[in-house]
Amino acid sequence: MAEGTHPVKKRKVLDENSSFKKEWEVFFFVERNGKALCFIRHKTAAVMKVCNVKHYFTLVHPKQEEGRVWIISLAEVAAESNTWANYSVAHLVATNLKLFIDGEFFKVCMMASVVKSSEFEAISLSARTLTCHVEEMVDNVQRTLKDMCQSARFFFSIALDESTDIKDMVQLVIFFLGGRDDFITFEDLIRFIPLSSATTGADMCKAVTDWLKEAYLDLSRMCGIMTDGAPAMVRDKKGFAALLVKYLRVWSGVQPTM
Repeated sequence: MAEGTHPVKKRKVLDENSSFKKEWEVFFFVERNGKALCFIRHKTAAVMKVCNVKHYFTLVHPKQEEGRVWIISLAEVAAESNTWANYSVAHLVATNLKLFIDGEFFKVCMMASVVKSSEFEAISLSARTLTCHVEEMVDNVQRTLKDMCQSARFFFSIALDESTDIKDMVQLVIFFLGGRDDFITFEDLIRFIPLSSATTGADMCKAVTDWLKEAYLDLSRMCGIMTDGAPAMVRDKKGFAALLVKYLRVWSGVQPTM
């Protein structure tokens, strides 16, 4: 050995100052007396490193790994089923004109009428939850109808009817007929627009033009408008038809067939 040199010390595991990490618990390891201990087999890892812990887990516990994946899959399926049940009940409440606060009562009835009542405990049917779900479904329907109307790139026409709902509120009903550029035609009830009690041609014209703007429709593709023939619809100068034709001429140069 040359003079003035010192022997090189071998590197020890203790010199690396490795410490147990909380996330290692997913591999069924805990810290005991400064070592990583498998609490299933009660064995310690040779070195406190994530690669050693993970290697021990995959080598010794392959069945536990498969079981963990299976449990996670079951949890995801259960969560999806609960969400589907939430929206189904919200749809029933909305279509049957029930109060949102009745959701909890329905839940009690379901739990009392089935054997596996525990399956319903995870389903939230509070008034707030039902309100959110109904609003989401309404938004989804409106987006779908809007996309459908915008797909009518070949032509479209609308039909209007003034009526009242079950509470005698005046509303304007809009039906839509469209033709796509692949020559497929479709028609559907598009919108109920509430109106003031004193409905005039100007009121209905504003309601329809606001909807046309909201739907981002190409007005040059409008080929016809049909009304129910009410005086407010067909009056010469102040009727809905006359005002809408004037609007279309100014903004798009369209002359639809009435």
